[in-house]
Amino acid sequence: MPVATPIECVSSNLAGRAAESARTRWCGRFAKELAERVGTAAEAGVLLAQAEFEVVWPAEGPGPLQAVLDGVLRRHVHNPDGMERLFAALEFQYGEPRWLTAHRQGYQAIRAERWGLLPAVAPGLLDAQERADLDTLLGDPGCPTEPGELCEVLWAAASSLGLPAARDGLLTAEQAGTVTALVEELDARNSPAGRVPPLLVFLEHLAARAEDVARADLRAWIDAVAQARADRVPTGRLAEERAAADAAASVSDTCHASLTSCLVRVEGSGPGAGRYRLAAWLYRRGRCLGIKVQDDTVYTAAEISGGAEELIARLQPYVQHLDPETLTFEFLLPWEALGWPVDEWNLRGGGQLAVARPIGRYGPVVVRSLDRLRDGWSTSQWTARWERLDGRSAADDPPPRACWLDGDGTPADEADDRSESDCRPLVADMASPQALAAEVASRKDISCLILTYPYPHLATTVPDALLSAIQEGVPAAVWWRGHRDGSVPPGRARRVAELAEAGAGLSGLPATVLTLRQEAARCAKGSHDGTGIAVLWDNPGWHPERLRRLGGPRAHRGGNG
Repeated sequence: MPVATPIECVSSNLAGRAAESARTRWCGRFAKELAERVGTAAEAGVLLAQAEFEVVWPAEGPGPLQAVLDGVLRRHVHNPDGMERLFAALEFQYGEPRWLTAHRQGYQAIRAERWGLLPAVAPGLLDAQERADLDTLLGDPGCPTEPGELCEVLWAAASSLGLPAARDGLLTAEQAGTVTALVEELDARNSPAGRVPPLLVFLEHLAARAEDVARADLRAWIDAVAQARADRVPTGRLAEERAAADAAASVSDTCHASLTSCLVRVEGSGPGAGRYRLAAWLYRRGRCLGIKVQDDTVYTAAEISGGAEELIARLQPYVQHLDPETLTFEFLLPWEALGWPVDEWNLRGGGQLAVARPIGRYGPVVVRSLDRLRDGWSTSQWTARWERLDGRSAADDPPPRACWLDGDGTPADEADDRSESDCRPLVADMASPQALAAEVASRKDISCLILTYPYPHLATTVPDALLSAIQEGVPAAVWWRGHRDGSVPPGRARRVAELAEAGAGLSGLPATVLTLRQEAARCAKGSHDGTGIAVLWDNPGWHPERLRRLGGPRAHRGGNG
């Protein structure tokens, strides 16, 4: 066996030291970048777990995140399969921004022992002249470049832009407030092969909302750039994006009173009761705009409020430019959870709350039935009753009126407030829920129920009168979670019905309930009609689960069960 000469040994040793030094420098730079981008030890743990990297956090706490990440990377930098899993997890979470492309290319360089070479990262899409021409076009008064308008464009383009670009673009539009800053943000982003670059996606949607001359000029510029960058801009996909932008811009902004919804789905996890998983969507005008977050943790009923609050907080960057009163919070719940006090859960951000900030005091909060959503047999009645409630019934039909549902706890003198013109009340007879369901099915005029007895808020018994009515297609209901003496004060149901009808009618019920909750917050506990009030508001046409969407970042926090 040949023996290496002293010179060969020294040369080999020097090369090995240079390679290890390059790996160490790369790990330090990558750890610093990840610590700034990821932000918390919990989120870093999720990404490292997806790469199958084992992390032993110090007993006294995670310590400085950058140091922990640096140590993990140094242990695994020689494991190319693991590093590829880490890069894949990062691309799923962040897309393909330039910083991630640079670090991936740096890793590939040291693997190929080209540690002296700096990785070349593709520059922004535009050259200096193209950028100058674009700035001139965007200065046209016919282009919608106010901060609020830019946010609307980004919302419409979110599914094609991807979550990271949409999120960062919204933050830029909100904070910088200029189209110039937004163009710089999007131009700095690479796009995967076969995808339209984020800047051109945004500009297509901007052009769709511009005035005629400005639209034509901007799209002529887009076509010229696409032709000059044929290797980076797939023409077929660009045409599809243009059609999608035109379709999105053609939807009337006034077709619904509340344009944006945050929907939180609570779904049972596996066999048995009392354990749940969470997911949340943002959607608008009946279509999901590509923004979804999901939490794989399994929660008990006692833990679910905290999990939901954290999930809603993850969506906050996408809607921070909106007034909370224009954002409807919807909770899609299983039968046993419809009475949960979701309006009393809190809006959280990155810091600690000084005082409680209940969602129901800041924006409309409604509940929806998950079981009915997945039960196709009630869809036709549900849709017909909703159309009447939403003002789309035949012109000669009388306007929808609330129907009372009496039960155990209805005040004895409640009936004294009723007139002959009222709908005939229903009675919640727990001994015969089938009879109630049959009566609801036969009465097509019932679109909204107002309960005159307290509804349990920790758990419900199936079968149940309210649930039977929901299963038969009733899309709206109002109830109270109980007064201090275990009853609903007399006349409360009548007052709320009259208040709704005096405003926008029953179609404005969520806004009416929001006003009541805000007034109740300023009064002694239990003394106001808005105390403990809940509303079911279930539009059969708005199903985020069935709408086109882009899978967003998953919380992947590791189940507790």
